[in-house]
Amino acid sequence: MKTKPVPDAAPGGEASKAGPGGKGVYWGIAAFVLFPLLTLALYHGVLHGPMIFDDLAQIKNNFPLQQQNLDLKNILEGLKESRLAGRFAANFTLMINYRFGLLDPYGYHLVNLGIHAVTGILVFFLLRITLLLSGKGENFQEDRANLIAFLAALLWLVHPLGTQTTSYIVQRMNGLSTLFFAAALLSYIRGRMQDRRRYFLLCGLFFALSLGSKEIGLVLPVIIVIYEWYFFQDLDFAWLKRGLPWLGGAVLLGALAGVIYFDFHPVQGVMNYYGIRDFTPMERILTQFRVVLMYLTLIILPFPGRMNLEHDFPLSHSLFDPMSTFLSLLIILALLGAAAALAKKHRIVSFAILWYFATLALESSFIPIELVFEHRTYLPSMMVILALTLLLFQAMSSPRKAAAACVCAALLLSIGTVYRNRVWADNLVLMADCLKKSPNKTRVLQNYAAELSDDKVGRYGEAVVYYQRALKQDPDNVKCNIFLGALMARLGMLHQGAKHIQHGLALEPDNYKGLYQMGMLLMRANKPEEALAYFNKSVELEPRYAPAVHNLGLAYQVLGDQQKALQCIKRSIELAPADPRGHHNYAMLLKKMGDYKGAKRHLWLALEFAQKLGMDNNVSQARAELKALEGRT
Repeated sequence: MKTKPVPDAAPGGEASKAGPGGKGVYWGIAAFVLFPLLTLALYHGVLHGPMIFDDLAQIKNNFPLQQQNLDLKNILEGLKESRLAGRFAANFTLMINYRFGLLDPYGYHLVNLGIHAVTGILVFFLLRITLLLSGKGENFQEDRANLIAFLAALLWLVHPLGTQTTSYIVQRMNGLSTLFFAAALLSYIRGRMQDRRRYFLLCGLFFALSLGSKEIGLVLPVIIVIYEWYFFQDLDFAWLKRGLPWLGGAVLLGALAGVIYFDFHPVQGVMNYYGIRDFTPMERILTQFRVVLMYLTLIILPFPGRMNLEHDFPLSHSLFDPMSTFLSLLIILALLGAAAALAKKHRIVSFAILWYFATLALESSFIPIELVFEHRTYLPSMMVILALTLLLFQAMSSPRKAAAACVCAALLLSIGTVYRNRVWADNLVLMADCLKKSPNKTRVLQNYAAELSDDKVGRYGEAVVYYQRALKQDPDNVKCNIFLGALMARLGMLHQGAKHIQHGLALEPDNYKGLYQMGMLLMRANKPEEALAYFNKSVELEPRYAPAVHNLGLAYQVLGDQQKALQCIKRSIELAPADPRGHHNYAMLLKKMGDYKGAKRHLWLALEFAQKLGMDNNVSQARAELKALEGRT
């Protein structure tokens, strides 16, 4: 694809100042200093927040990533066997977190905050260079471009919608993909301005890393073609006509990646995913007309009362059911028409509209993922906020007044972010917030029940009620049946609990957690031989599931096989080195065998980890056993 030369500048004549020199350096330094500090100030409350929701599946129970020895073989095998193995870049960072902090959420949250701050800095440079390249329709001077870009990046950084990407550990995948997306686009722009191959190589590397963090990176080639046409080709239709094959190639590249993702059976793969959804492909597409406009209103009016981890969004069954589906389509078409009409004189606003819809296109298409998640606005909101900031500057009589208005808006958004992070900092509070806003959603009822049944909360009776409410809506929910059955078993309702677990296992016989919970119920029923069979089956299906390995050891202990008990519990400690119960039970076995020194060492470890986790009963037990061992060597 031939491109016009860039003679020291793009159409606007200020591109030469978009480089690392000039006053942009001072604004960049300000961003480097201020943005990390602001991120820490707004998000420090979530640093000790627990893992939630998909964190459990993608981190806590994603055993291939839990490697304590990060040699090349373990890294490659772990990344290959991991859930969502295609997201190798994000998974690698989770693997590093585990190596240095096991499953302590603090380190994971800290990395997420760092990603958000660095992305904010990249956003500033991307917005700044875009303003300076904006062409005859805008023709920004450097001082004005620096100010608007800095304020827009600041507004993006402190926006409450960023909490679902930053405070929710597993959405590091979304955050990293966005970071590398911005870095790739910046590299491409720099390569076009300086005609240096290394920048294009960097663009390719960052594109791979963006795609290796989350599939939204697939949109980058399309964005690059649009960016080239807007900011380097001055909307030259002759160039666009010549460049259409490249745009088509970019779309085909994304399609090819999708085909590979579904193991070269895309139609079958997509339809298989629809088999577990309660909507059809047409219902999803129609519903997304309303969803993308809701996202836009959340960017403009991010009131905490409107924000929700679990939106219970009503489906669109046809273009006119509800009527808001058709109205939403008309608004979308009007916005796209406005993008075409404004392209010459208001290039940034026009480009922001195309950016918004293009970066949402993948997740708001026919692909059968969840209907709504606020973290999907993280990348699209960048240019939208730039356009809104620019419109504010154009509407107000002086730049000082506009800057003051932006600072006031940033303050209000910061308050919203702090408020929202208070919700994210506590599992029960977060799930209660979801329940208040989506009271009839089955998964919300189930997750709220799971939090109520946590030992630190101890509201077991209420948990049973909410599990039962969830099952009333979805009687064949496997997880809900297993969790309710396990809770009933803990409460002594063994017969009722067994019914629910058995129903769950009938629906999904190879559910290793269900088999483990059935083994636990049988241990409570004083049937260790039967429990042994369930534990063995659970471990056979998932050898790295530490609770099953640990309780397999306890079953062997009850049956009098101390050697096998010792082996199993030792293995459970290797799998979950921060679990105080494993150390405590291993210490008791060593004590029986006369190894008092080893018993003391593991009791001290049990005490240390129990204190960190706030497990008071385990702390008391460890102290009592240590006292009993005083004087023994």
